Amino acid sequence: MFLFFETVNGGVCISKLDNNERWKTKMIMTEHVEQYEEQQRENPNKMITTEKRTMVRDLILLQYIDAMVSKSLKEIEPSSNILKRTFLMAGESIQRRIMQDTYRLQKELKQR
Repeated sequence: MFLFFETVNGGVCISKLDNNERWKTKMIMTEHVEQYEEQQRENPNKMITTEKRTMVRDLILLQYIDAMVSKSLKEIEPSSNILKRTFLMAGESIQRRIMQDTYRLQKELKQR
């Protein structure tokens, strides 16, 4: 998030989103700006890193991918397709890989 500070009538104006009229400018007192800056200096690790955000995204997407693969496997099971066995083996292999990735991501996120 980008914040722009301007002095206005003894207070400070922070512009959060320049192109968004609703949040374009909000008036705050100077001591609030100082508190904000102090909190940012004290807790630089509170912001989620891009790497963590990517890991969380992958963890969420893996659940959806697993559900899609499960649905496909259920649809293939009753069929009489010649490649049915191959499709089932491939789907189960994909599900194993999804589970491995899920456990790895969960473990890594807990360590951070």
